[in-house]
Amino acid sequence: MTLDYLGDKEDGLLEVVLEGGGVREFVIEAIERADELVPTNIEWRIHFTGDLVRSVLELDGDEAYTTTRGSNTVAGKTISQSDGSFDVLVSNINFWGVEPSSVDPAIAGPNIVRRVRHSLQHEALHVAIDARGEDTLSLWEAIDGLDPNEDVWTRHLGFMLEDYRIEITLAGGEPNPYTKVSTMDSALDHFASERARSYEAGVGNGNLIAGRDAMIGAGVALTRDLVYLAGETNDPRPDLPAAVLAGWDRFVGPIWAEWVSILRQAKPATEPMTAAEITSIIRQLCVLVSKWLLSVGFKHVHVDGNEQVWWLAGFEW
Repeated sequence: MTLDYLGDKEDGLLEVVLEGGGVREFVIEAIERADELVPTNIEWRIHFTGDLVRSVLELDGDEAYTTTRGSNTVAGKTISQSDGSFDVLVSNINFWGVEPSSVDPAIAGPNIVRRVRHSLQHEALHVAIDARGEDTLSLWEAIDGLDPNEDVWTRHLGFMLEDYRIEITLAGGEPNPYTKVSTMDSALDHFASERARSYEAGVGNGNLIAGRDAMIGAGVALTRDLVYLAGETNDPRPDLPAAVLAGWDRFVGPIWAEWVSILRQAKPATEPMTAAEITSIIRQLCVLVSKWLLSVGFKHVHVDGNEQVWWLAGFEW
């Protein structure tokens, strides 16, 4: 395992993370914990980065990559290379809230320490799963027998299922300090506002919601939040503020019990799963998510290889 920093030296984090400062000891400890989760025969490299999008482009060539997931921001990325090695990118947004030159666990507070530890271990478990061959895109694409409303979700839910397995693994030791229970209000608000804009865009346009990539993003983002939330709680009605429960009951409540039941079939990231087990869960989730979106007025489909969202004709707003 190797470590470096991708970014501008002027931003201050390089000196703190790699050369000294109050943060050095806890970062080293976090890296050592993460390294224990990766098989010893696997070569992997950790890159702290000041620009996750640029680093993904440099190491993976993905020009379409963004860090925005609805109302959330991605903090890390694992990239598998053709030689069997892995590059793990850890964004310096994990250190938000303090000046880089003064990052110190005693000053910055426990959440920053926990976030760095969690992010490193989360990405290390992606490496472990990838090394076992349980994340391959061909596995998700091989799922057949789904209609276009369901098939469009195989790739999205394949990634999300992997995240779920990782989060339930870390829940007992290094849980994410930024829980989905605490951010569900913004997730639901984002989905509801994009739904309203999409309704306006779809009316009078043959029900095709033209140019509504934002609605696709909002649907995928809320689905991802619900995957993470299921890793935190399986309460029939999570302990949410009263102001949030109205949106929850309207958009999520009817599918929540079935959603949790399906995800509970998954094993932690440290335990191998067969292709049949993984594809069975993805298939069930695809059917449920499609049913859920139809229930709130949308068809989300693949058309000529592209994702489109349609407002259902005759749907009661």
